[in-house]
Amino acid sequence: MNSVFWRPCENPACLLSALRWAARCFNFPVPVAPATVRSHPLFFYYRGKRNMAGPEGDRLLHVNMTDQTTSFEDFPAEWKLLGGRGLSAKIMNRDCDAACDPLGPDNVLVMAPGVLSGTTAPTSGRISIGCKSPLTGGIKEANAGGNPGQHLMKLGIRAIVVKGQPADPDKRYGLRIDEGEVSIVSADDYKGMWNYASCDKLFEGENKNASAISIGPAGELRLAGASVACTDQDQ
Repeated sequence: MNSVFWRPCENPACLLSALRWAARCFNFPVPVAPATVRSHPLFFYYRGKRNMAGPEGDRLLHVNMTDQTTSFEDFPAEWKLLGGRGLSAKIMNRDCDAACDPLGPDNVLVMAPGVLSGTTAPTSGRISIGCKSPLTGGIKEANAGGNPGQHLMKLGIRAIVVKGQPADPDKRYGLRIDEGEVSIVSADDYKGMWNYASCDKLFEGENKNASAISIGPAGELRLAGASVACTDQDQ
């Protein structure tokens, strides 16, 4: 039996958000919140989407870098309580060939927010980055904080699943996600830039609520110990 636990919180907005998430998963009624809780500054809607996680309407975002396409898959109902490393492992077991080259086109890169990301539950804004590791050859997962996990959940995206490789290894690409729109964009201007510099350039002219997941030169060189970075409220 799967169980979900969260730390007790005296903040009514945190508690209400967690209860509403549980109501979506377990189908029990939750009383309507008083106006003072609904207007709490930590309890908000992000670009018109719901402000809590839940299985209804959630999707997996698939990105194919070989043919430069994106598509959505309805989030499987039987996975509704999975998030973070559990969801990453489930997707890897389903979609990744265990014998693939970790740096080849058949590997799968999964970015999965935690199951309570997108709520006001304390320390819930986590995201798991998983793939077949070029360092160990096994399924490897790294965990990060920051804003991307929160923002993906608020847009109803339970995970980003990246496959394939571009035909030209010298080209650089980015994935841009807005409400209702996903696009693969050229990122040649960011080639060789360090994380802080590339994020400063990315955020020029963007909404202050934007967030980013990035790699530095080590990732571009496909070094075995390269890392993935997430921006936070201080960018």
